[in-house]
Amino acid sequence: MNVLLVDDHTLFRQGLVHLLDGLDNALTFFQADTVTGDLDRFGPIDLVLLDMQMPGPEGTDAVAATRTKLPSSTIVVISGDFDPVVRGCSSR
Repeated sequence: MNVLLVDDHTLFRQGLVHLLDGLDNALTFFQADTVTGDLDRFGPIDLVLLDMQMPGPEGTDAVAATRTKLPSSTIVVISGDFDPVVRGCSSR
């Protein structure tokens, strides 16, 4: 399974790879620090772990940008914020 971690914090991405790497030997990890780059350069991606609060598109715009570039990938949002209302989302 090819997993793409998209987060602007390198240390967080590396820590997540370290944490998940022991789950299954069949996992291959790729990393990106923004959704504005060429995400499909990694080849087919099965799972995207996406931070919604990065420079460039954020919130639901980041999800939409990722979906456009990787239409067949499953996207899981991994974001945190002190504010319970996530920027870019309309629900309260």
